[in-house]
Amino acid sequence: MKKICLLLLFLCAAFPLNAWVFLDSVEKDGSGWLLPKMLSGQPVRVCVDVLDSPQNGQQTYYTGPQRAAYYAMSAQIVYSAYQNWFDNVREQIRLSERKKEFKDLLAFWPKKAPIQFINISPSAKVYKSCRDYAPGEVDLRVRATLYEEAAQPPERGVVSFRLQPDNTGLMDTSGGAAGPSSLAAALRQTGYTLGLADYAAVKEGFSSPVYAFKDSAVPTGARQTAALTCDEAEGLVNLADFFSTKPSPRAQTGWLGFCPGRSVVYAQGMAVPVSAEQAAAQETFVEQGRQGPAPLSASISAAVQKAARYQRVKAAEQQKQKEKLQRQVVQTITSHKQP
Repeated sequence: MKKICLLLLFLCAAFPLNAWVFLDSVEKDGSGWLLPKMLSGQPVRVCVDVLDSPQNGQQTYYTGPQRAAYYAMSAQIVYSAYQNWFDNVREQIRLSERKKEFKDLLAFWPKKAPIQFINISPSAKVYKSCRDYAPGEVDLRVRATLYEEAAQPPERGVVSFRLQPDNTGLMDTSGGAAGPSSLAAALRQTGYTLGLADYAAVKEGFSSPVYAFKDSAVPTGARQTAALTCDEAEGLVNLADFFSTKPSPRAQTGWLGFCPGRSVVYAQGMAVPVSAEQAAAQETFVEQGRQGPAPLSASISAAVQKAARYQRVKAAEQQKQKEKLQRQVVQTITSHKQP
């Protein structure tokens, strides 16, 4: 554990501060995360549960007269959240006037979020609960609650948010007495299911220290709105490149981030800080069609090596913990068998 802590401190100094980073459990194969499936064009199968206020500590499913409206509202919020993520990337590329540079990405970037709701139908009189589906039948489970509950940690394939019937979530009410809109909450949750970690997740230790650190000076509340920015676009494009089985020259040799005033180049899932001179050299390299030696190849290679080193230490520590747990189980069983 001491080795991991020392390496974490080293990596913290070696990598830049960034807003949306990767969840610590994200792996190259993308298993369990929705972005690879969405980018492949396959529909993501979604079931929705609208939960009423708990009674005696037990969750109950809403069955009141507004049932159809609440389910439809929840579906609209979830679809809008994912659509906003994809639209934001296109918008940031457009604003930066870099469509040519991201031509490879735009070729398969969804124009419409590939969402398929499997338990909601306008003519349905009985709504099948998410718990009635086998794991292989559902890609995403939605928990829309009609009550406030404690914040949930990032979880694969689960989106939870408070449904506010008087606010569909399509308006940003982050500054009002009602708190964040349903859409603002859903945006954060859907980001988790894609494989990204935001401010709160970084603070609570759910993010990967390999793929950049978050600037703790920026408050968590800054992401409690229904507006996505250059931060989210950078994180999502970087994640798409990380998951790609056929990395493009852009993803291999790096691309400058969208956010003005922050000099960082993303490559192979890594966020590499650069000086103004290095950023200028990278821009020239891109303008020349990425011909000749890449100006940041040494910096990118060093970042990748540091990440690989961290992964090896992390894997070794996890194996030690696993073996320790196995020994404890054996000792417990043996002690119970003794007369």
